[in-house]
Amino acid sequence: YCGPSGVMSDAVRSGLFSGFGSALSHAESAANWGTLRTALKEEERGREASEHDALLKGKNEAGQITLEVFEVERWMITANEWQTPCLPTDSKLKWRWVDVTGHN
Repeated sequence: YCGPSGVMSDAVRSGLFSGFGSALSHAESAANWGTLRTALKEEERGREASEHDALLKGKNEAGQITLEVFEVERWMITANEWQTPCLPTDSKLKWRWVDVTGHN
């Protein structure tokens, strides 16, 4: 994975190297991607935090902030209507109103 800059971080590169190395050394060629998974999660957390900080810094005037919110709904075939997401796969988007990063 290359981040927004298009450059792969050292942690992700190390995780890939570790995963491929574990596959080469394992008797059944099974890979352990734990290091890569951890690096990707850390990058995602950092990206979300920087997006949130950038959102807060986008002030127009003293004491004012512009916050862009989105209404999240899912078409429920069984009910034949739009509803607030409620499926287990919806994770962060279980809220009806979220900011640009998907947080309530």
